[in-house]
Amino acid sequence: EFKDGNVLFEIMEKSIWGKATNDSAGLLKQYNENKSKYLWAASANVILFNCSNKTVAEAARKALLTGKDWKQVSEEANNTLQADSGRFELSQIPIAINPKSPAGFITEIIVNPADGTAGFAKIINQYGEGLQRSFEEAKGLVINDYQFILEEKWISELKKKYPVKINESVFQSLLKQ
Repeated sequence: EFKDGNVLFEIMEKSIWGKATNDSAGLLKQYNENKSKYLWAASANVILFNCSNKTVAEAARKALLTGKDWKQVSEEANNTLQADSGRFELSQIPIAINPKSPAGFITEIIVNPADGTAGFAKIINQYGEGLQRSFEEAKGLVINDYQFILEEKWISELKKKYPVKINESVFQSLLKQ
């Protein structure tokens, strides 16, 4: 089974996953023909802060509130804080963000009771739902959809080349057991 699994993995990598990832023309065509699938839900450009504990989070949040640059806060934290910026759909952000919060707003600190880590976010901009994602913003979704199309096409070709034939008498004998 392990050997068969490895063979299947290699075939899938060659025929589906790698092909979809490397076919830039096919990906762009997929995106352009299906733009309506690649829309943003309500989203925001945010900086997410993950801190080793609440004390670190409180110090970082206080520094940001006094106007200190987030990169400087991150650098001075001696690896007790990680910060990451990007545009995320509000449902993907681990910290609840009020859609009416203004740019520059810093959320309250949330402490994870399981391990004591703490986090918060700084909002850069917020966007309503239904805005078009650029090709680059949608690329992961486009690749996933394109892989699905390639896989369906490949399976269809396999079914044509190797049609399934059921030996009806053997099948009926199995049902009687």
